[in-house]
Amino acid sequence: MLVALCQINSSGDIEANAKLVESSIREAAAAGARLIVLPEATMHAFGAGPLTGSAERFGWFSSLIQGLVRALSVTVVCGTFRPAEDGRVFNTALIARPHAEPLMYDKMHLYDAFGFAESDSVAPGDNIVTFDVDGITFGVAICFDIRFPAFFKEMARRGAQAIIVPTSWTPGNTKEYQWKLLIRARALDSGCFILAADQGFLDDGRTDPVGVGYSAVIDPFGGVVKELGHEQGILYAEIDPAVVDKARTTLPVLEAD
Repeated sequence: MLVALCQINSSGDIEANAKLVESSIREAAAAGARLIVLPEATMHAFGAGPLTGSAERFGWFSSLIQGLVRALSVTVVCGTFRPAEDGRVFNTALIARPHAEPLMYDKMHLYDAFGFAESDSVAPGDNIVTFDVDGITFGVAICFDIRFPAFFKEMARRGAQAIIVPTSWTPGNTKEYQWKLLIRARALDSGCFILAADQGFLDDGRTDPVGVGYSAVIDPFGGVVKELGHEQGILYAEIDPAVVDKARTTLPVLEAD
């Protein structure tokens, strides 16, 4: 199955972001991708103004994506925000499918680290989501979730063969190294492909989550199937569930605890 990871740079302008999403989805679909992933905070970048206003337009933004998905017969996972009842927002991975209702994964592990407090504006989710595309079962995590191996193992035990990780990874000392290490470690922990879609790198001095780039597809043995650099672009890779079966037979880590 061909997947596409779209490494973009979103902004605080939801209209401009919607245009960027549409062009990315259309380009990836034309290349034959069956599953298209866009980063965390695609709908509205961190550090680019309050999230609540954009979250109020979640319905409009998700309808636009769902229309594209139905027209192009592809599945799209995209980082969005939607209102929470306590005045904060949910950091939501929208899973738009051509022949089914959309699903939503709300980020469970919030980025209260390295001097940033995501929980000030974002409410934590409590849902684990898996879904199927063309006979392959996918799980979904978001950014800081990558630091919690038990979460990835649980998705694998629920049937996930690949786990999608939309991300807006904050640059900083050793942070690029940590990103590359963690996505490979979670593949080994879970015996899954990891589809890690980060925002591109912006060298503008912000301390808010932006991106380091290096979106990648990692195989269940921890090998890099494909990887991008710092810049915006689209990564294409084939994923084969037979590799998952081989990895879990060779390294039966899911049975260990």
